[in-house]
Amino acid sequence: MSLAKLLVLGAVVASVLLITNGSWRLFGMAAVVASGLEALLMFGIIQLKVPGLNIMAILAMVLAGAGVAVWFKSTDKTAVTAATALAMIGGIQLAGWFL
Repeated sequence: MSLAKLLVLGAVVASVLLITNGSWRLFGMAAVVASGLEALLMFGIIQLKVPGLNIMAILAMVLAGAGVAVWFKSTDKTAVTAATALAMIGGIQLAGWFL
């Protein structure tokens, strides 16, 4: 299993933790949808192509944004840890796409 696939699975786990534990469920739902789509795309279950748009980069931005938003607002240890992981995974993915 590649590092990219491990990061996507980590994002799925962190986003599910945000929904089940935190009070910021809107950002958690956005993270679950984005990480779920990333996982489906990464494992080749679905194909989504939009001319002129990099879907994986957009999903990584959603992950990073949701992670940062929850990190700033949350005080619970589990939610902060999941948000930190989500923001870092989104940032790593963005760095991989743009560097």
